[in-house]
Amino acid sequence: MRYKVIKYEPLTIMLVGDGTATIFGERNSEYSDYLQWLAEGNVPDPPDPPPPPNDQPTLEDRVAAAETLINLILDEEDV
Repeated sequence: MRYKVIKYEPLTIMLVGDGTATIFGERNSEYSDYLQWLAEGNVPDPPDPPPPPNDQPTLEDRVAAAETLINLILDEEDV
């Protein structure tokens, strides 16, 4: 039997079995089994790392950049 933390707030645990997984939290009946498992000295697997942040510029940022480029090109043509 193996457990994995899904998230800490609120505590959500996954019981990893033979190709199956059951997700539960502190309010489920399975939580007492989890606490017993911890008391036996076991440690759950940590949660997966969060996905990388989405660094894509917003539509507003892209429009502002396009306007800046257009203004630079128009300014060069006036010279």
